[in-house]
Amino acid sequence: MYENSIRHLPIVEGGKLIGVISDRDIKLAFAVDGDKAKTRLTGDSCTSDPYSADVSEHLRTVAFTMSQRTIGCCVVTERDQVVGILTATDACRVLSQLV
Repeated sequence: MYENSIRHLPIVEGGKLIGVISDRDIKLAFAVDGDKAKTRLTGDSCTSDPYSADVSEHLRTVAFTMSQRTIGCCVVTERDQVVGILTATDACRVLSQLV
């Protein structure tokens, strides 16, 4: 994630979204467990039941929900399959183009 400047990564098991792991989750794992964090499973450190929205959902609704829940990303799905991720940075980029 660090090498590719990825801050949020969806976790999928059997084709089903089960969580999202963030760079903050990883930093916390290392702060708590030190080098033992290297052997932790991703699923043990991720946020389970993450916010997701279908590709047909309005950006306004997704951005509002993200702001209300104070979350940094929304997993984008199509027919229950992960197709992308919308981050707060992405939303700010769109906002900057509109104003």
